[in-house]
Amino acid sequence: MRALLATLVLCLGTAWAQETKPALVTVTGRGVILAKPDRARVTLGVETRGPDAAVAARQNAQRLEAVIAALRKLGIEAKDIQTVGFGVQATDGGSKIRQVSNALEVTIRRLADAGKVVDAALKAGANTASDLAFEVTNPEPLHDLALKQAVQDGQRKAKALAEAAGGSKLTLESLMEDESGGVIAGEFNGMNYYSNRANISAGDRTPITSNQIIISVRVRLEYRLTTLGGKE
Repeated sequence: MRALLATLVLCLGTAWAQETKPALVTVTGRGVILAKPDRARVTLGVETRGPDAAVAARQNAQRLEAVIAALRKLGIEAKDIQTVGFGVQATDGGSKIRQVSNALEVTIRRLADAGKVVDAALKAGANTASDLAFEVTNPEPLHDLALKQAVQDGQRKAKALAEAAGGSKLTLESLMEDESGGVIAGEFNGMNYYSNRANISAGDRTPITSNQIIISVRVRLEYRLTTLGGKE
């Protein structure tokens, strides 16, 4: 009989413990840092068309070599000129015209030269320009600052919630960065250039001004809340 009562008490105690889970406070903190970019990236390309794919490819290669030479003349190093796309395809269904595309991603380390770089490439034979983006060469320290800011933001929110709920103590249970919520943004989405011209006139200029880099991160904090009566 005593064994039965002990088992019953143990079961009731276990059930009560399961039903009285500790109060938790879960918050999301956000940190945002604005930074001045120190370099830019842009995709420059050459597209050629013709009934003979080999001829179109040869013309494409010649124009692309001229583009690379123009970029090197402006001081762009070879390591900052990378091929990011090449393709040969029909211009439309059933067409005998073949289009050859070749794209270069160019890193511009002197932002003041961004417009000159685009102009020089277009004059040399490029006929596509897109995906201009501004960057920070070393974003890690700025990311760390944004993380600290995000944690402080989360702590502030948790404290406000705890006080509103009548709690007296917060104990941190978990802390993690929400990588899906972070972003390093410096895109200039307005640039998407295509021209059938092999060259542009000497009087044409491409004005490019850099914008700010936005480094945004989010963190998730979970606390155990203790009430004024000492209960969790």
